[in-house]
Parts: sequence; C-alpha cells; structure tokens
Amino acid sequence: MIPSDDRRPSGHHAPSATPWPGLSAHDTLTVPVCGPDWALPCGERIVDGLVFVPKAELHITLAGRDAIAAIRARHGGPGAETLLRSAFAACDWRYRRTRRFLRLRRPQPPGPDAGSIIELLELPGLATFYRALADTGTPRPVPPAHVTLWTHARPQGIGVADSDALAALCVREVSLDELGLTRI
Repeated sequence: MIPSDDRRPSGHHAPSATPWPGLSAHDTLTVPVCGPDWALPCGERIVDGLVFVPKAELHITLAGRDAIAAIRARHGGPGAETLLRSAFAACDWRYRRTRRFLRLRRPQPPGPDAGSIIELLELPGLATFYRALADTGTPRPVPPAHVTLWTHARPQGIGVADSDALAALCVREVSLDELGLTRI
C-alpha cells in the first residue's frame, strides 16, 4: 500500500504498484500498512476511562468476510478469486491519512463492549474496486477506508461494513493530544 505523495497533481490515478495480497486466513482482503509513518507511541492509551492497546498489525480491509462470501456465492471459488484479483489490479491503492481518529464501540454481550480507535483514510481506489465488483453482478456497499490502531476487549478490532455501520458504532472523534500523537 502506497501513501499518497502530496506533490502529485490531484486527479492522478496511475495503476497501483501494490502487489496482490491474497485472501487472509479469515477470508478477508486486506493490505498491510507499515513504515515510519505508522509507528505508534508505545503502550496503551486511556480514552474515556477505557484501556486501548496497540493493534499487533496494521492493515486496511478492502473486503470483509461478508463481501467475500457474497462474491464466492455469485462467482464460485476460482471465479471469485479471479474477479477479486482483476478488480484489485485495476485500482490505484494510494491513500492519504486524514488525521481524523474515531472511537468505536460494539456491544459484546455478556462481556465488556468491544472498542477500537481508528484513523479514517482517503482511498479513492476503494470505490473504484467496489464499482468493478458491482459491474460483475456483486454490488456491495463501500466500507469506510480506515486503519484500526488501538483496540479494547477485542484484539482484532471491530468490522465496519459501510458508512451506516460506522455511524452506528462511532462514539466520538478523538484528538491527537488524547492519543499522544505529536506528528503523523
């Protein structure tokens, strides 16, 4: 996954150099984010009295389990992977960090509610990817582009299927200062 270069002219959409990541063991399509721009301060964060721990690995989920299952149901196993690869290869996967952080909460009866702190991203290629899927008869809502940075009571984070789910899960915006982030 390539961070956007702010010096590029706006509207530049060259094909992505991001290699096909393959489907995860959890049947999701994710791309890792890494490098010095994603180095988080060590240790947990306390937000609204809850302890959030840094996520072990950082990624952007392009297609969750439900989306992959719908594509497999429509196109079969090998056909689904071919379709996903083709749609992926046609997209520009450069992103821009927004520096907007949200605290999410999902009830987990009977235990403590799951929580996460995410950073929203600008990732135009994600909408292009979902248009390509819709063109093949598998329309799905475009999930909000984000990276889960810290979690509470559920180490893998909280799935966010679409903008309605994000609105329902969002508790509030969290400031850079609250997270101990001085530069990103």
